[in-house]
Amino acid sequence: MQRRQFIKLAAAAALASKLRAEDATKHLVAYSMNGAYDVVKEALRKGTDFRATEPAIYFLGGITEPSFFMCGDETSDWILIGERNAKSPALTLDDLVVAIRSSFLHSERDPGITIDPRGGADGATIQDVKFFGGVENTAFGQTCFDADWLMKKIGMKLEVLPVEGLRTFFDLAVDEARDSGSLPEIVSRFWYVPSLNNVNVVHGIAFLDQFRSGILTQVLSARVGGEKVENLAAFYFRPSAEFARSFEEHYKEIGLERPVFARLEALTKLAGLTKALRSVPPIASFSYWLSSYLLVPTKTPTEVEVLEHRDTHVGLKVSGGVTMTSTAADLKQGNADAFRQLVKAARHESQVIWEFDMEFGGSVPKSVSYPQGSTADVTILSLWGQAQFLVEQKRYEAAIALLNKIIDEVPTLQEPYNLRGFARAADGSGEKALLDFDQAIRINPRYAEAYFNRGNTNSSLLRYADAIRDYSQAVDSNPAMVEAYLNRGIVLSRRADKTAALADFEKALSLNPRFALAYFDRGLLKEEMGDAKWALQDFDQALKLDPHLAKAYLEKGSLLEAQGNDEEALRCYERFLMYDLPDEDEQRYSKEVVRIRAEELMKDVAIGLGRDYEGAHGGVPLAERLRKIRSLNGVGAPDGQTHSTK
Repeated sequence: MQRRQFIKLAAAAALASKLRAEDATKHLVAYSMNGAYDVVKEALRKGTDFRATEPAIYFLGGITEPSFFMCGDETSDWILIGERNAKSPALTLDDLVVAIRSSFLHSERDPGITIDPRGGADGATIQDVKFFGGVENTAFGQTCFDADWLMKKIGMKLEVLPVEGLRTFFDLAVDEARDSGSLPEIVSRFWYVPSLNNVNVVHGIAFLDQFRSGILTQVLSARVGGEKVENLAAFYFRPSAEFARSFEEHYKEIGLERPVFARLEALTKLAGLTKALRSVPPIASFSYWLSSYLLVPTKTPTEVEVLEHRDTHVGLKVSGGVTMTSTAADLKQGNADAFRQLVKAARHESQVIWEFDMEFGGSVPKSVSYPQGSTADVTILSLWGQAQFLVEQKRYEAAIALLNKIIDEVPTLQEPYNLRGFARAADGSGEKALLDFDQAIRINPRYAEAYFNRGNTNSSLLRYADAIRDYSQAVDSNPAMVEAYLNRGIVLSRRADKTAALADFEKALSLNPRFALAYFDRGLLKEEMGDAKWALQDFDQALKLDPHLAKAYLEKGSLLEAQGNDEEALRCYERFLMYDLPDEDEQRYSKEVVRIRAEELMKDVAIGLGRDYEGAHGGVPLAERLRKIRSLNGVGAPDGQTHSTK
């Protein structure tokens, strides 16, 4: 078979490859993060709301299509550069801060949401809405939800758009049923996942190289002729794939009809650009944007009904989500000095926002030089996006096969080794995973995510000293990596170094006070240290931040039962049984065991046992009672699990 010709992903793209070749001049807007910091802090000093008094600062100088970040040199600033389009939805400083926090504080997952049927695909009427990347209760997160929900309504033909050529999932399914003569019942998932979102970094300038919005699909459940389809991996439902393709092809027109999709695309670009900031020096105001700047609160949903549309031919249900995946490459070659000087020359003194025209020869700035062989190959980037999606879906064998192809073609990139290592570790090949993380670190000795994932793998192999060393190197490379502090604390707790473990949990919470898992794991530690009151407070706080954290209900219920509060314990067990367990938790907690225990406790409560709990147990210490109840619930002594990222 003829070898496919790939242009290397590691080569730098033209700084303005997204611009149309026929354009000779582009009007660009530049926005200084340090300048914005000065304005915001001055407003706080005066007791005024900068959003009202300085709207240009809040709306990023009108930038609606972010394209570059210029970083470093003597200015020690992060300067966002992009275009202004009056017809496009606005972006705000809040959006930019959420993207930065997602990149630095929640690097385990790209920002987005998932909407999943509660209790499984079959028969569900309610779907749980889960946000990741730290976007819950923000306008950023609300846009992710609104766009995803609207995409599903469009697909189900519950909302009709005047977009010529757009085929809905519902119409395609009805046509399929009529043509085949069968009456399928399908539960499908659709994800907004950019098929291309490549960000390059050339001498401190981060820029969007390739971008294209994409839709991926998966069939969660299917019945054909009344019979359940067992092998979904081999089941191909053409309407799902064709709707995804049609929606992707008409995305621009759809965005004009429903601006929330245009805003989602802009936020995805912003998330990709801020991810690249991890490879450049931080600015003086970095800690303020990371933890002190106050966002406008937005209440995002936690659950929605299952969308359903039936006619005489077909019954359909959908779920899905939004994931803003991106790749960022720190390029060691090329010369972006001319571009940097052009942007700086257009700035008058210390302007926060300034505008300028840049001349292009075709799609390339005339005064900017860049490496030869510079256009990233679409096929490689498409494979990368597919591999990320397959890992998200836990289809590790297929993901590894794609990553093998990418590594064969581009052996000098760190990300594919890291992701393949993650997939191998999740698939049970820990030793092979370690080799991949080692290679990623050889390519980039400051690659915090690879140290973190190597630490998780060493921890799973019970090599705790190596795991602690890896987590320490991760936080040395990225001092804001809260997950590394958390997992190091968990491993330290396993080694009975409770003081050091507690310090790491405290550090994680100081960096991210909304980190539910950190409260949960600190609660387990406090419980082990005999501080039941503090442990309950931590479990409550974890559940306040993440009402779907099933294991927190079980741990809280076990402690309450040990204290004699059977009715509250029973309520906790019931909530635990409501929610699906992540794979990592299924290894520790058994729903069936807890269900049996809850039924027994329900009988005790019904006949009035437990009212004189202390007397009935004859002064048995709380720790001993808790150990017994844990045993009844199928759970041993607290043994915190490390948490993963890619």
